[in-house]
Amino acid sequence: MHQRHKLVSAMLWITVGLASGRLFASAETKEEQYTICPERLVANDKLRTLFGRSPLDCIQMCTLAEHCSGVSICHSGHDEQVTCSLSEDVQTAGCDDLNSVPSPSCHFVKKDSRLAEVMTEAEETTLATQEATTTEIACQNGGTPNGEKCDCPVHYGGRTCNRLIRDCSEPFQNGHTNSDYDGIYAIQPATAPSPIEVKCQFRAGGETWPLRRRGSTNFCQDWATCKAPYNMQDLPSPDPKYFIGLENLHHLLSQAEYKLRVYMLMMNGTRYVSKTMHYTNFSVDAESSSFAVTHDGFDCTNCDADDAFSGSLPVVFVSGGHDVNGCSAQRGDKSGWFGSNCKGSDLFSNGLFYWPVNGTDTDVRLIEFAVTRVSTSFYDD
Repeated sequence: MHQRHKLVSAMLWITVGLASGRLFASAETKEEQYTICPERLVANDKLRTLFGRSPLDCIQMCTLAEHCSGVSICHSGHDEQVTCSLSEDVQTAGCDDLNSVPSPSCHFVKKDSRLAEVMTEAEETTLATQEATTTEIACQNGGTPNGEKCDCPVHYGGRTCNRLIRDCSEPFQNGHTNSDYDGIYAIQPATAPSPIEVKCQFRAGGETWPLRRRGSTNFCQDWATCKAPYNMQDLPSPDPKYFIGLENLHHLLSQAEYKLRVYMLMMNGTRYVSKTMHYTNFSVDAESSSFAVTHDGFDCTNCDADDAFSGSLPVVFVSGGHDVNGCSAQRGDKSGWFGSNCKGSDLFSNGLFYWPVNGTDTDVRLIEFAVTRVSTSFYDD
């Protein structure tokens, strides 16, 4: 018989305990009790799949996410990274009769439907006394107290402004919505080992610009140089040409759901023509998948550009030294994302680069990627 445990709120930090096969989590003012089930991966409808640095990150995401009733926690094969598949409508009382499949690398952690045992009157009195005497929150990096969290300067985030912003959408959600704040910022996504410099524009939800390329300037030339940040010293120039690198792009897009805006200038005879495309839930997987791209939708209203990420799955990144589907060699040692039918875009090739328009590779003179976070925020850590 599992023991029952009392829970108290833990402000904004997640508090986790494990006893007798049960796990207890408290985040913000939400209190939840979880049951750890045997090794299995639950196949119920998923709210979303995210990435974290430890199983505790997965529990925090489920505790904060509306409608989450459990989370499958799977080790991805990478140090300090797990996959968190949040599920809804898991109705069973325990671990029996779950719609699941055996998986030695996964555990399903189910949110119990009942709250923990009610605190005694004496405990409630003690807690109320403690809350009444709580001192004002201590803010860092120039933040100012605002209730149970801090209002942070544009460069910082978290409950106490204790860390760098995760992306350019975070300061926008914190109230920095004026274009006067546009510029270069150091961000550090949740799983990134070190900060990344990017261009931020504080409009339309706060845009993070991971890529900008113009003309025939040489870009990353092989697998190793495409994984790493490229030409970041050019970021402060009036016409920068840079890429944060495949590894950092994966870290950025794996922490939440993002939409991607692609802006291009293309040649049409002797004229430049601009095209703007939008992708919903755009994601780049880890290196083990060859940084495979997935998305939920493509829109190019009033333009004739094709979806360059619509090749036969998987759409993976290939280049010199890493040509898993043979498309780099087939297309003349090009670098970019291609499906198994070698349809795609060689955005990272040296010299001229192309994007498909009406089924034909078309010369691109300028391309910009801008991503905006659209899913429920998990910023307050």
